[in-house]
Amino acid sequence: MTSIKAILGKLDPAQTERLRDLRRDLELDATTAAEPPLLPRAHADDGELPLSSAQQRLWFLAQLEGVSAAYHVPLAVRLCGALDRAALARALDRLFARHQALRSVFPARDGEP
Repeated sequence: MTSIKAILGKLDPAQTERLRDLRRDLELDATTAAEPPLLPRAHADDGELPLSSAQQRLWFLAQLEGVSAAYHVPLAVRLCGALDRAALARALDRLFARHQALRSVFPARDGEP
C-alpha cells in the first residue's frame, strides 16, 4: 500500500495544499464545525449569463466530442478506519461552496449554451 507521504510527494504544491485544506476540513470537530457560507451566485434577470471564452471553448468541445475524461485528474486515496459520514458530507459541502465551477452547469437551448 502506498503511503500518504509518497502520494503527496508526487503532487504539485498547489494540489498538496488543497489536500491539506481538505484534511483540515475533515478533521474539524463535529460540534465546532460551522456551516460554510454559500458564495454569492451570479445571476441575470432572464436566468441566462454569457459564457467566458474559455467556457465557450470547453462547451463547444463537449458538444463535439461528447463525454470525455480529458479534463479529469484521477486520484485515488485509501482511507483506513471508520468513516465519519457527517464529516465527509460537511467537507464536500464546503468544497462545493468554495468552488463555483463545481456547481455550474451549461444546459443547451436551441444549440446554444
